[in-house]
Amino acid sequence: MRKIMKTFFWRLPFTKADWTIGRTIFCFAFCLLELWSIRPAAGHIVLTYPPARKFALDFLDSVHTTEPCGMPRGLDEPTYLQAGAEINVTWRTAYPHQGGYTIELLDSNYDRISALVPILAGREPRRLQFQNSSSSLDTYHTVTLPKNVRCDNCTLRIVHQAREWNNYSRDMDGGYLFHSCADVNVMDEVATSYKCTGHGKWTGTNCICDDLYTGNLCQYKEDCLKEAHCNFRGKCVDSGSSSYPKRRCYCSSGWQGKNCSRESLLKTRVFNKAHFSHQNLADGFDIYWRIEKESAEIDFVVQSRSTSWIAIGWRPLGLTSDCRKRFPKLPNETYTPHGASLLTDFNASDGIRPRILENDFGPLTVDDDGPLELRPRRDVSAIPANVTLLDPNVGAGDIDNPFRQASAASLSGSTTDDLHPMDCTDIVIGFAINGLGQVQDSYTRDRSTPQIDSFYGGVDNLIAAIAFQEDGLTTMRFRRALAAVEPADHAFINAPMHFIFARGQDSTTGFSHHPDSAVETENITMTDFYLSDVLKYHGTSSKTRGVAQINFFEEKNDNAALQPPCAGEWRTPANCVGEACRYIARWEHIADDDSVYFRIQSKKRDRWTGIGFSDVANHMPDSDIIIGWVDDDGMVQITDRYAEGYRTPRLDKVQHLQNIAGTLTDTFMTIEFTRPRVTNDTDDFQFMDWNCAFFMFPVDGGRFDKISGVISKHQFMPSVSQNRICIQQCPKNGTVAAGTIGAALKQSDTLVSAGELHSSFLTLWISTFFLSTSFL
Repeated sequence: MRKIMKTFFWRLPFTKADWTIGRTIFCFAFCLLELWSIRPAAGHIVLTYPPARKFALDFLDSVHTTEPCGMPRGLDEPTYLQAGAEINVTWRTAYPHQGGYTIELLDSNYDRISALVPILAGREPRRLQFQNSSSSLDTYHTVTLPKNVRCDNCTLRIVHQAREWNNYSRDMDGGYLFHSCADVNVMDEVATSYKCTGHGKWTGTNCICDDLYTGNLCQYKEDCLKEAHCNFRGKCVDSGSSSYPKRRCYCSSGWQGKNCSRESLLKTRVFNKAHFSHQNLADGFDIYWRIEKESAEIDFVVQSRSTSWIAIGWRPLGLTSDCRKRFPKLPNETYTPHGASLLTDFNASDGIRPRILENDFGPLTVDDDGPLELRPRRDVSAIPANVTLLDPNVGAGDIDNPFRQASAASLSGSTTDDLHPMDCTDIVIGFAINGLGQVQDSYTRDRSTPQIDSFYGGVDNLIAAIAFQEDGLTTMRFRRALAAVEPADHAFINAPMHFIFARGQDSTTGFSHHPDSAVETENITMTDFYLSDVLKYHGTSSKTRGVAQINFFEEKNDNAALQPPCAGEWRTPANCVGEACRYIARWEHIADDDSVYFRIQSKKRDRWTGIGFSDVANHMPDSDIIIGWVDDDGMVQITDRYAEGYRTPRLDKVQHLQNIAGTLTDTFMTIEFTRPRVTNDTDDFQFMDWNCAFFMFPVDGGRFDKISGVISKHQFMPSVSQNRICIQQCPKNGTVAAGTIGAALKQSDTLVSAGELHSSFLTLWISTFFLSTSFL
């Protein structure tokens, strides 16, 4: 950091005082930039041969998992390899990372025996060396095991770079890395019973594989290889993926299950939308649901205007990060590092000395004077139970950047390890080709690719399921019991629940990465990497993923209770009273000056709140946004903004808000303001008797910094009125009816003029600085 600042400031005629102030602002902006680049970094890599350790999760990284593997050994049988043999190491990846990879053989103490890739001449260095990847499509490398090595409890490890995050990982040793480990035994001669990995018969020259297994060593298992594996009730379809499994059963209507072995009660593609509650989640992505009270079941229909996989997930709001440790339960693994080839050297007198890593540009170094709170902790004693990233407290949009947790603490003053939106989530995924489909009951412990429940020891608990595709519209429908009987499922309760949705990237939804992935820097296309129905990264766009809160027991309809057309109210939960409400918005036309009075109350007292107006349903771009808060010092900040896209709404050049006021109680944060009904400002929505808007209600806003005015994204998607709401003129009689909001406004003696709005040069400068920050 100091080097960067000296480069920036050394030629400028600053005094010592100027230098101090400039350094403070620069460091502050830099830390916030780290905190606010709300961009995903889904890394997903896992060995497929030798098979990765159980549980074979594919988001084990160098930020939040313990080295060298992120998973303890001994949960499954090792793979038996012959010394000096040539083997084809394969892996699966769900994100096209920039950078290379290394493959190495480690002994039982995790000391490096041999660097298998890249092949090094002479004495092997302590530093990790990385093989340049010819393409992000690479998923295999042929290696030769050392002839003179015999060992039990060895580890074959692959480490993959994620160079696109180098600007964020400058305080990490070697940058941001992903690792996956396989337990192996290397011996003089592999016993006949293990030559075909236990899934085939050795003939003396080759393997004859058991049913569903393939590969020269029967090392890969497919869901199907022929129609018979789908019980002739569907088709076995090859996805075209470069890694296993490649094939999947797509079932005919009336059949469900991994191999279309179970009869489904859902046999028709038709459903009556009038019998379902409805929520539009994104452009071309809708869910419908209804509670079957007699059978204690819930019936879901998910529709997406796309041609790849679709998914929804849910969990109770009361879960804590302990859920990742409780299920699946992992044993502790401790070890004593004997060498410095791989692990950190530890000395009680000088703390942890990081190992030296190297990429193609030479050794990677760390500035010693960088902020300690931005440096990820590494625990060499290894209790690899927490595989997740992120503190989403700074907003639902901050769901993927792996370098956010420490920075988030600096803004919020909290170091809690909260759940990531994907953590401990019950997920159902649908795949469809024409009239055939596959619906999977799945679970995700963390940000790894969701796995079917049997991966975690559970079973498929979908009572009925169907999926199909017509005219570019993918539909998934399933029924499930409201109750849950195993840890991989979550029960549906009569309360708001955490809800996520996603769909695969395709030409309909568009493709998005930030920072640029390897695909943007290589001579391949997005469709080369993101094949239809291959479960890979969903992208950064709000069109392809999002977070919400839904109470599925409430009928989802427009709960904006309009009184006369010149006044209205919206609250959640519907029909709530007093402290039972999470958010209340009220508005009323003031006839005297043709203005509108707004009063917003939120139970999220430590987050910004507000209201928005759009001419298009569920569409943030080109929306008029009001954001405000009351900090713990009682200062009120309310700003008039405009959303140019899915980024932090910019401040309007002209602030049309007046009569600004706010209070903070033990229950609610309340903000109040008025604005002209018609402002003739292109950044504002113009309320006329005939011009009505879709209202947006950010029930759970994002974090705010009371000094700088910087805001983060809302924690969950705002609720949106299902119909346009009008604010028409009230009768102009020169008076306001007693007991109305307008009457209270006239009698209020706590109003703050717009000119007293708390602001500073730093507020405006930081707001401008972060115009490029993603907001949705």
